[in-house]
Amino acid sequence: RDFADSVTFSAAIAACGGGRQWRRALQLLIDMHSLRAEPNITTFSTLLSVCEKAHQWRHALAMLEHAMAAGLRLDIIMYSAAVSASEKGQQWECALHTLDLVGRSSIAPNAILYSSVVSACDSGQQWELALELLRRRLAPPPA
Repeated sequence: RDFADSVTFSAAIAACGGGRQWRRALQLLIDMHSLRAEPNITTFSTLLSVCEKAHQWRHALAMLEHAMAAGLRLDIIMYSAAVSASEKGQQWECALHTLDLVGRSSIAPNAILYSSVVSACDSGQQWELALELLRRRLAPPPA
């Protein structure tokens, strides 16, 4: 039953995202807790995506933190959405923090993630940092 509840809630959250109803999507997470339905990785990933598309970087990063606190296994898509939300919110420090979180996980950062972090640094007028990240990305792997 919990699985079906999570699937149903995740679908409703995704529908909210299509209608740009990010506040309602966040309310559905609260409703899940009230009904003792356990959010899963799909729930948090969908919420993060809804918040990212609505330029709600604080809420997007909170979803990443909640998923981590719940002990869920995050994927590169979630990290990339968090970086994209940071970029859209001109929060280069948050983008760098998320890149650091990826570095501490077992996930290898990809070109899309690095590109978003570099763009966030650029929009924050941190061009030297953006160049350093580009150099780091292009450097050959250690032997």
